[in-house]
Amino acid sequence: RTTALHTHGPRALFVSCDPIKMDYTSLDDFPLETLYFRNGTEVDPYDHRCKLGIPGGSQGIHTFQLVWALLCAAQALFLFSKWPKVGWEAMYMPCCEALSYGLLSSGYGYMKLHGEFHYLPWIRYAAWLVTTPVLLNQVQGMIDIKIGSLRLAPIQSLANLIMIIMGVSAHLQENHAWKWLFFFVGCVMCAVIYYIAWLQFAKVNELYAATKTEIGDKVCFQLKLIMFCFYVGWSMFSVIWLLSSEGLCLIEEHISAAAHIPGDILSKNSFGLLMWYTRWITLGGAWDINKFLEKQAKEKAEAVLTPAEKRKAIMKQAEACFSMADACLQQANTCLQQAMQAEDAEPKGAAEQPAQHRPQALAGHPMENEMLASMGKLSYPLRFDVDQAVTSGTGWKEGNGGVENAIRTSMQKLRRKQREMQYMEKGGD
Repeated sequence: RTTALHTHGPRALFVSCDPIKMDYTSLDDFPLETLYFRNGTEVDPYDHRCKLGIPGGSQGIHTFQLVWALLCAAQALFLFSKWPKVGWEAMYMPCCEALSYGLLSSGYGYMKLHGEFHYLPWIRYAAWLVTTPVLLNQVQGMIDIKIGSLRLAPIQSLANLIMIIMGVSAHLQENHAWKWLFFFVGCVMCAVIYYIAWLQFAKVNELYAATKTEIGDKVCFQLKLIMFCFYVGWSMFSVIWLLSSEGLCLIEEHISAAAHIPGDILSKNSFGLLMWYTRWITLGGAWDINKFLEKQAKEKAEAVLTPAEKRKAIMKQAEACFSMADACLQQANTCLQQAMQAEDAEPKGAAEQPAQHRPQALAGHPMENEMLASMGKLSYPLRFDVDQAVTSGTGWKEGNGGVENAIRTSMQKLRRKQREMQYMEKGGD
C-alpha cells in the first residue's frame, strides 16, 4: 500500500473488503485529493484527518478537563455551604459536570462504534440528558405560561428530549441524508425550546418591571444576564456539533472537546449561579410576584412608621388575635354547656353506666361536631389545657382535669393576657 501511494502520484486507489489497517497519523504527508475505497465506498481522507485523536486527544486537553471537573466540584461545595438558602438544582448541576468531565479526562467518555474512526462521546449526551431537564425546570419554576388552557412547560420538556434523541441519531448515522434530517429536526425542537423560554423570561421581566422598585429593576437586570447565558450557552453546542467531526468535520475532536467547556460555563455554571442568586438572595427564596409585592408593601409601611406607631400596630394585631381566641373559647364553652345539658336529660339508668372517656367521650354527643370545631380553633398555648383534658381520657366534669374546668382556666389566662397587653399599650413595662 505504501508503495502504491508513492508510485501512483497524487491519486492512489486502494480496494479492500476490510477496513484499511494503517496509521492514519501519516495522512498529513499524503495529498488531500487522495481517495480511498472501503468496502466499495469512496472515503475522503480529510474526513479521517478531522477524526484523528479520538478518543485520546492531547494530554493538555485531558488536564484542562480534569481541572474543570475539580472547579465544578468546588462550586457544588460552595453552594452546599449556603444551605438552606439554596435549591437542590444549583448543587446538582456542577456535580453532574464534575462527573462527566472527570470521565472525559480519563478517556472513558467515548464509545467506539462501527468503522475505524467512528466514536460516540456518550458521556456528553448522557450529561445533556440528565442536566437539561433540570435547567428547563428552573426556568419553568419562574412562571407557568399557558396558551388558552394549554400549559407550555410540558411541551418544552418534550421538545428538549426529542432534540437530544435527534442529536444522538444524527451522530450514529453514516448516511448523510438521514444525518442532516435528524439535525434539522433537532434544530426545530431547539427553536421550540427557545420560543417558550422567551415567553417565560419576557413575562417575568414584565411583572417585576411593573413594580417600579429598586429590587424589581435589579431582578430585571439579572434576568437579562440569565437570558444571555441560556441562549448563548445552548447555541454554542449546536454550532460546535455542526463544525465538529459529528457534522461538517471542520474542526478536530480535541478542539471540539475543549470548546464544550465555555458552553458549559455559560449554560450550566453561570446560569445556575445567577438563578440561585436572583431567587434566594434578591427575592428571598421565591419567584412569586404576589409575595414580592406583599413584602414590598410591608417594608414600605414599616419604613414610614415611628417606633410608637409600630408598637401600636403590633398591639392592635395582638388584640385581634386575643379577640379571635376569646370567641373560640366562648363557642367551646357554649358547646360544652349544651352537651352537659344533654347528659342531664338522659335517663337515670344511663348514669349508672360506666362513664365514657376520651377519645370515646365525644362519640354520640349531640354537639360532637361543634365541640370538635371549637377545639380546633383554639390556638396554642391557650388550647393546651383543653387538649390535655380532652385527650387524656378525663370526663367532662371530673375535678381539675375536666374539660369544663380546662376551658375556664384557658379563659382566665386569656383575660390575664389581655389585661397585660392593655397595660403595656398604656406605657407600662
